[in-house]
Order: sequence, then structure tokens, then C-alpha cells
Amino acid sequence: MLALVLSARVEDNRQGAASERKDASCVTQCFIQCGGGECPRYSQSVYKHLEVKMFRKLRVSQFVLAGLVLGAAGCAETTVHTQAHAEGAAATHAATSADSFAQTAWQLTRWVEKGGASRPIALGQNAQPVELVFLAQGKEYRVNGYSGCNRYFGNYRLQDGKLSISVRGNTRMACPDPARAALENAYLKALGEVSSFTLDSGSAPRHLTFNLRDGDVLEFTRTQDPPTPQ
Repeated sequence: MLALVLSARVEDNRQGAASERKDASCVTQCFIQCGGGECPRYSQSVYKHLEVKMFRKLRVSQFVLAGLVLGAAGCAETTVHTQAHAEGAAATHAATSADSFAQTAWQLTRWVEKGGASRPIALGQNAQPVELVFLAQGKEYRVNGYSGCNRYFGNYRLQDGKLSISVRGNTRMACPDPARAALENAYLKALGEVSSFTLDSGSAPRHLTFNLRDGDVLEFTRTQDPPTPQ
């Protein structure tokens, strides 16, 4: 009798471990390919349990993982591409190498519309600002950030006097606040309409400006730099 009980417990443990590995695989896939997105079929508590238990170290590299290739459930494919020319001496100097932007993070602090009016910039959940992050590891140049409701990710190049940004995808978390949803849609669209950019310094810039084709201007302020990918 005792042997049967022990055998049943062993089998339950095996099935439980197999199930957890399957769950973890989904969480890992969503985490990597959605830049931190969650598996849609799991509750927040299950996701957090698996994340804490199995992926604590993985989160340290979130800045890098956020830029990896799209493909799992929980992500929306978004294709946005822009090629902006450097405007001014500082931007022209910085545009000689993609590493000029490497490991920098920028917060959208002001949006000036063509007529001169300032567009309100709604903060996201937990007062998270709209951000743009540039990362470089070897010959891989990644871009990611927060757009008001979701995280987005893609690639960038900075060379020959031009900055190219390609947004490949984003997470698809619900956005109940209409103001945040409108800002997110406008911001992601704006990333594909940048005609030129300026910097306040060619070596250690603190302010970045995107000039859009429709006349709008997006102003960014540099924040704490992300860690260098290992």
C-alpha cells in the first residue's frame, strides 16, 4: 500500500514538473519575443510564480530580450520604418556611428504640433513615461521602449548621417484609458514619419528632437542609461 502511495506521488511530481516546464516555456517565449509580455492564457499570479521561480535572472537582461524577434502569442506585429537625416553639427557628428546612441534611454517630454500647440503626454501605468531605448551588442543594434500602454521593439542604424528606426512589433496589453491609447497610436505612427533629428551634443547628448514630416516635433530627454548587454 505504501509503495502504491509513493509511486502515485512520484508520478504526480513528474506530471507537475512536466506541466511547469510547459508553462515556463510559454512564459519564456512570450517574455523574450514580446519584450516582457505575458502569456495570454495564464493568470497574473501563475505568470509571476513562474517568473520568480524560473526567470529571475532573465529579467536582468530585459533590455536585450525586448528586442528579439517577434513570433509568440501575446505580441502584435507592427511594421514602422523611418530614415531621418541628421540636422545640425551635433547630430551630424553623432551620426557617424551607431554606437553614438548605444546604451541610451530617452523619455518623451514634449510634443509640439505643427501649429505650435503642445500635445498632452499621458503617463502610463504606475506613471511610466513614453520612452525610447537604444541598445548595441556586437553588430546587433536594437531599439525598444514603452509607448503608453505597451512595449515595442525593433532595430536601428545610425550611419552616413542618417538614423534608421524599424519597429517590428509590440505587446498587446489592453489600454482602458482613451488618452493613453490615442497617444500610443500617434507615437508609434510618428516613429515612422521622422524626417530629421537634432541633438544638443555630439559626444554626450542629453536632448534629442525628432522632426516629423507633418511639422510636429517630438522632444526627448535622456534618462538613466540601461546596462550594457553581457
